[in-house]
This record gives sequence, structure tokens and C-alpha cells, in this order.
Amino acid sequence: MAEDKILNLILSKIEALDTKFDKLDTKVDKLSDRFDKLDSKVSKLDSKVSKLDSKVSKLDSKVAALDSRVDSLEVNLSNFRGEFNNFRNETNETLARIEKRVNATFDQVGGLSEYRTKTEAQLDNIESDMSYYARKQVENEKEIYKLERKMAK
Repeated sequence: MAEDKILNLILSKIEALDTKFDKLDTKVDKLSDRFDKLDSKVSKLDSKVSKLDSKVSKLDSKVAALDSRVDSLEVNLSNFRGEFNNFRNETNETLARIEKRVNATFDQVGGLSEYRTKTEAQLDNIESDMSYYARKQVENEKEIYKLERKMAK
């Protein structure tokens, strides 16, 4: 009897262990399923990271191309600035020459205007003098005529 009790106790403990092993086996299966799902998710994540890496590489190459274009634009802009500065300097020099010529022309026109005014005044004086001399000549001829008539009498 004592042996039966011990055997029953051992049997119940074995059954309890068996139940615990079954539960543990179920938990291990569930854990295995979770690991499989996690592995699947990690694979998907790895795939997405690979795609993202590919996109980043493409983006890097596009940025490099854009950098190259920006460098080219900077060179063109620098050349344009140089050409613009040269053009501005030439334009300023041309404008200075034109202003100098305009000033010289203005001075000449002023001088010619002054000369014209003086010439007109002198011509007016000459005209007045000629008119005076013509009148005097007529008067002198009248006097000569009168004197000739007196002498002829």
C-alpha cells in the first residue's frame, strides 16, 4: 500500500509534468509561430530597407547630377557677371565720351550763338551806316547839283 501511494504520487507528478510539458510544447509552438511571423516581418522590413537603399542611391545620383548642374550654372553666372561688368564698363566709357562730345557741342553752339548775335548786331550797324551813307550821298549829290546850277548861271 505504501508502495501504491508512492507510485500514485509519482504517477500524478508525472501526469502533472506531462501536462506542463504539453503546455510548454504549446507555448513553444506559439513562440515558434511568433518567431516565424517576426522572421517574415524582418524579411519584409529588410526588403523595404533594400528598396529604400536603392531609392537613396538613386536620389544620391540625382543630387550629384543636380550638383553638377548647379556648378555649371555657377560658372555660367560667373562668366555672365564678368561679361556684364565689361559691358557696363564699356557703356560707362561710351557714355562719358558722349557726354564729353555733347559738352563740346554745347560749348561750340554757345560760342556760335554768341558770334551770331554779335554778327547780327554788326550787320545792323553796317546796314544803318549804309543807309546813312546812301542818304548822305543823295544829299551830297543834291548839293553838287545845286552848286553846278549856281555856277552855270
